[in-house]
Amino acid sequence: MLTSSTPALTWAGSTFVATPAPEYVTALKQETGGDIGIHGSIDLTRSLMRAGLVDELRLVVAPAVVGQGRRVFDGEEVRSWQLTEVERGKNGTLFLDYSR
Repeated sequence: MLTSSTPALTWAGSTFVATPAPEYVTALKQETGGDIGIHGSIDLTRSLMRAGLVDELRLVVAPAVVGQGRRVFDGEEVRSWQLTEVERGKNGTLFLDYSR
């Protein structure tokens, strides 16, 4: 769990990380193990993308129009990604896979 505040560690398997996220993820990527996933944090995703630490993205686009909101791709990042797969859900949801 990465957070901007000091949480109560009530979730099983939680670890408090005191170092900046890019430093922690760089060290984590050197270890053996599975994928590292981010769910719902645009700020964290952007910081890891700027540091060159994100290899793949899976974006879920739901069939709802909000009219405003924050962008995942805010500039240079969009040019360095390739769409590799598109899946369509039954209700119109799109699952978009991108890789470097």
